[in-house]
Amino acid sequence: MRFKSEIKWGIILFIATLLWVIFEKLIGWHAERISQHARYSIIYDFVFLLVYAIAFREEYRKRPGTLLKWNQGFKFGVGITIIITGISKFHPSFFPTS
Repeated sequence: MRFKSEIKWGIILFIATLLWVIFEKLIGWHAERISQHARYSIIYDFVFLLVYAIAFREEYRKRPGTLLKWNQGFKFGVGITIIITGISKFHPSFFPTS
């Protein structure tokens, strides 16, 4: 399968995102503690970047003796992003309006 690695890492990043959003909801960062959300949600950005870095490292190591070219890395990153975007549709009731 051509996009096996992108699908794998897209699903891993989706699960990490879903777990983080559930954590935020349980802590109350989407309701009574919304003022703390901006301060602490940056923690997830580092987690997200770390997982992306691990994904790119794995992709690089699949090509022993050669470098990962810029266009290959770009296509890999876009592929992961498309997978995440395609499956990351949260239900509107998760974010109720007042």
